[in-house]
Amino acid sequence: RVFARADLERGWHGNRVATSANFIVPPTREKLFHLDRDGWRDDRPEPEHLIFNAATPPKFIAPKPPATPAPPPAPFILGMSRSGTTLMRFMLDAHPTVAIPPETHWLMPLIRRLKAGDITAEAVRDTLKNAHNWQDMGVSDDELASIFAKFDAARPLAWVREIYAFYAARYGAMRIGDKTPTHGVNMLDIAEALPEAFFIHMIRDGRDVAASLKGLWFGEGDDIRKVASLWVWRVSRARQQAQFLDRYMEVRYEQFVQNPEGQLRQVCDAIGLKFDPAQLNAHEHAQERLAELGALETKQGDIISAEKRQEIHTLTASPPDPSRIGRWKDVLSASEIKTFQRIAGPMLRDLGYDLV
Repeated sequence: RVFARADLERGWHGNRVATSANFIVPPTREKLFHLDRDGWRDDRPEPEHLIFNAATPPKFIAPKPPATPAPPPAPFILGMSRSGTTLMRFMLDAHPTVAIPPETHWLMPLIRRLKAGDITAEAVRDTLKNAHNWQDMGVSDDELASIFAKFDAARPLAWVREIYAFYAARYGAMRIGDKTPTHGVNMLDIAEALPEAFFIHMIRDGRDVAASLKGLWFGEGDDIRKVASLWVWRVSRARQQAQFLDRYMEVRYEQFVQNPEGQLRQVCDAIGLKFDPAQLNAHEHAQERLAELGALETKQGDIISAEKRQEIHTLTASPPDPSRIGRWKDVLSASEIKTFQRIAGPMLRDLGYDLV
């Protein structure tokens, strides 16, 4: 169990995360001491303590230093949709040394294929092009071929970094990042492929999330039950995985829009990035970054226009707006509020949000 320092200082963690056997990760065989010397005989006790037996002390193998310097922390922004992930992306992307691409729904299919050992150029190309939004990266076939020329079959997962680096170089940036809300359920896999990934979990009052999703063409839309269930699942799943991560932090949407500079400075400190005042003016370049989003074909075969995709992020063209906090009181009906709180009430309370 890992608890926040502030909660420990208050005398109790105050945040009990539900878990199950699926989230228990045993140590690998290589990390275990070989303590036994006689086949775990139970007819007699060992003459001396197994660990502190002077005759056979445990041997610690010092890790080999990396051949090349470790990459700096890469911010991976995630969270339930409509929780400020795009706002955080643009503010970090506005730093002159950082470039964060549009959502990378191609990442997990690519990681799974590489882990399975299917590492031919054709397999990688097919995986990327079959991802529904790969075209947002703006990488041509020739450019993809040049990236693949750096492929190392001995370290296939590390090669994923080259795609991000190629994108960052387009903007003269040296540091990579990611903003894909759904990555909150895949953090352990991503951390294995990219150990430098530093996960930034954006959390917003689920009722405001539901209010923001009403009428939109994606997500669960107006089905309040599905929105509430998905919000609880996404938040809890990310927090469960976070127990096994060294690089993870949570940012509350409400605090972020009320004090963007203070919150952004904390994020920059966490990822070893010197805060730049230009980050607070990210909204001035939002339209330029949104222009990367082109027309999209859904899994159902529907075509979503570029204008429609960009329209859902229009608020990022303005400074953070604290008046967006608590909109659910005016947008959701009394029945919808009751339904949402019946499903998500425990999670809302755990996060410190008041119920009505």
